[in-house]
Amino acid sequence: MDPDVARHLFEQGGLLLILDLPRQCEFGIDMYTWKIGPKFQGIKMIPPGIHFVYYSVQDNVSNDYACRQGFFVEFNKTIQNQMLKVYRWSKEECYLVHVDLSNDDYERYRSNRYQMDDLLGQYPLDTYRQWLSLTNQLKYEWITQLQPINGHICSATVYNPTIIEPQPKAMDINSDLGNTRSSSISTWSDNMQIPKNLLEAESRLPTMTPMKEYEFRFTILNKQQPEQFENLSGRYLTKLKLDRTNELEIIIHDRYSSNVNGLLCELQFSFIIFLLGHVYDGFEQWKLILKLICYCQKAFITYPKFYCDFLQLFYFQLKEFSTENYNEHFFIDIDQNDNYIYKALENFFANIYSYNETDEENNIEQDKSDSKNYFFIMFLLPTILIISSLLLSVLSTAIFQLNPGCDLIQCANSSTGPSLFYSANNVSDHTYHVFYSSFDVLTVSIVETEIGVTPHINWEQMFAGNYTNAIVFQETPTNSYSIVLRRIMEFDDYKDTGKISETTLFSYWLNTADKYNISYSGSTSAFRIPIDEINGTLNVEIVYEGIKMRDKKFPKLSTTPTSYFLNIELKAAKLNSSRSRFAIELLTTGFSDHEPKISSSRYIDDQYTPGIFSVWQLKTPSGSLYPAHLIWKPAVYRSAGRSIEDNTLMTIYGLKNVSIDKTIDRGLIDALYRIKYPYAFNISFGRSKDGFFKKTNYTFIQITAGLGEPVLDSTKLFVTLAVTIGLGLPALVALMAIIIAVRRRYTRRAASTYEPISD
Repeated sequence: MDPDVARHLFEQGGLLLILDLPRQCEFGIDMYTWKIGPKFQGIKMIPPGIHFVYYSVQDNVSNDYACRQGFFVEFNKTIQNQMLKVYRWSKEECYLVHVDLSNDDYERYRSNRYQMDDLLGQYPLDTYRQWLSLTNQLKYEWITQLQPINGHICSATVYNPTIIEPQPKAMDINSDLGNTRSSSISTWSDNMQIPKNLLEAESRLPTMTPMKEYEFRFTILNKQQPEQFENLSGRYLTKLKLDRTNELEIIIHDRYSSNVNGLLCELQFSFIIFLLGHVYDGFEQWKLILKLICYCQKAFITYPKFYCDFLQLFYFQLKEFSTENYNEHFFIDIDQNDNYIYKALENFFANIYSYNETDEENNIEQDKSDSKNYFFIMFLLPTILIISSLLLSVLSTAIFQLNPGCDLIQCANSSTGPSLFYSANNVSDHTYHVFYSSFDVLTVSIVETEIGVTPHINWEQMFAGNYTNAIVFQETPTNSYSIVLRRIMEFDDYKDTGKISETTLFSYWLNTADKYNISYSGSTSAFRIPIDEINGTLNVEIVYEGIKMRDKKFPKLSTTPTSYFLNIELKAAKLNSSRSRFAIELLTTGFSDHEPKISSSRYIDDQYTPGIFSVWQLKTPSGSLYPAHLIWKPAVYRSAGRSIEDNTLMTIYGLKNVSIDKTIDRGLIDALYRIKYPYAFNISFGRSKDGFFKKTNYTFIQITAGLGEPVLDSTKLFVTLAVTIGLGLPALVALMAIIIAVRRRYTRRAASTYEPISD
């Protein structure tokens, strides 16, 4: 960060002081959390506005974290002494308590902030935009109406136990009053009657009553009283059930003084305390508000801006479910009839499309066609965005993690050293694990295990280069397949054939790379390797959605839940020859000890890659116990847009059984395989008279790789019908012509044998 900008933020930003917090603690503000150190005293450079602070204290004995606790805080520049907040840990209450500051105390803390600089963490400004998108409707006055009375938010319900006094035993009047036992102090068990049964024992347990000061004060929904429906016709009752606009207006009027944005504030408040505060009641309230908003029919006319704002914030909320790594996805059953999101949105979109209530019912003087056009313009684009985001969050369940479970210092320096991406996806009764590693050499591996089996990665071994058994599973995997990107080759195609010339070959071995630029988001991860010799970069991207899908850009290959996209992009500005072309060498290995086969098939249909009628595949033999495959089209794209105009072809060379080179083929395959069955092949980019690599200085190819039998594209129905009609119709005409000719010939022959009747 620029020093002047940092100084301005430090002086003008908010300051949150956290005093006496236990050292073993997780602490977070908005979208970021830390494990705090012994010197932690708070957060600096906090932007003005509303923020959510939360924490979990770790038990010293069990090392387990307690329930998450938190509070909302507002930093306001327009109000005096509102840019500094102080909270202190209370040993009696076991949570952070707000400290009221006098003007003198406020100035003292503000003037001492420079001396405390080393004790303060910096607000994570890179997540601030994300936080704003989730809280743009929050107002502190409404938050104080919704949160518990004491302002303390706890993920677990806080109870107040009421102890039931024990019933004393009945005194025996014949007992000896001088008995030593009777004269001694009685114990609790002496005075307590033994319960006769389990029911009586349970009745003596303390009554656990939720403490009022910790209860949320949500708006009560779906609590209509029977007297509200008295003297109403059956038709009107049915209308109230189908259209909840009346209920929405009552809530807005009574709870939020007719300010419709108050309900959006509650929707965001519920979502935040669930997402960050781990309060499940917030999730339940979020669902109720969502259903209320989606089941209103007339509210679209009355509150158009409200629904535009709702779609915007709902879009950003759904994005959170698609970017976070949840083991149990909340929207995974979107196609089921009882799914709340599915039903709510289905009703919402139906209301937008089919709204045609008569104007006479509400005495609305408005042109109905203009009203519909207004709604389609107002809602169509946001609706499409919502559907796209929702489908992404539902379907894209495989999300990459960078160096999962690694707390070594090397993992923090992922841009200057090796790294490993990992993703897992449950499909039927199996779990598919995808590893993408830059340890020694770029390697992609997909591993199949029984469902629920997880890997253990020994990071010390990985960084020490002792890869054997560095990655182990709880149970033996049932299948696996790996691809190693060994080298990029540059050759002088002086004859312009498009084929590799070994006499003018330059090899750039990828195991020698010592610096990587990484990027990952959701189901996509990538390593970008600088190749200084050619002033270029190699960007190798893995896309594993964990679903059946087709890429939107050429060559429009498709994947299944057990396969992924391998996208290889090469840029170079410094070439050894004006006739230079490039090639890549790939090595594959897996569980199968049978030699794989590389072949191509031709199709009459080029619906996905116009002009390309063939597809290549490398696969294990049919019937193999460990099926695996690679699939690609022989198309090379010479621009990032992957247009038809900028493509050329490739040459595929024979598959060879090779020996593992211990100086090259190390890393992930050593960690996953004890026995290896390596095969390698080359692909060169370009064809004769295409202008060589220098034409665009860019090359892109796409490969699909995975486990199981490859799923190839079928011929489109239209093409099948066209071919059938095109070939079948002439054949049918020819057949009919033959039949007619034979019949005529037979008729003439019959006529020639006819003898006239004699007179």
